Amino acid sequence: MQKRKVKGLTLLGHSTTRYPDTPDKARLESFPNRYPNRKYHVRFDCPEFTSRCPITDQPDFGNISIDYIPGKLCLESKSLKLYLFPSGTTTPFTRKWSTASWTTSSRPLSPAKSQ
Repeated sequence: MQKRKVKGLTLLGHSTTRYPDTPDKARLESFPNRYPNRKYHVRFDCPEFTSRCPITDQPDFGNISIDYIPGKLCLESKSLKLYLFPSGTTTPFTRKWSTASWTTSSRPLSPAKSQ
């Protein structure tokens, strides 16, 4: 199978993965929706989301689900995984992380509909 290059995707196709150590270094990537006139759902489930409680410094667990109908762009899944990776070492509440994650990811995507 021949690999296809997609403009703007920098995290795919490497033999090694560089994990961001802080949320500021993580970035979300997107690619053009090949079917922008079709209304279909894309869903990402992140059932093992963790962060650190800012009060007790104990692990805080959560489940993040992203469900959207793409507009012109689609969220690239590897970038989402790498975006969420540093959450386990940071101290905002899980609710704050999940809200910030969707705000960050939905802004450039301009989904037709999201939940």
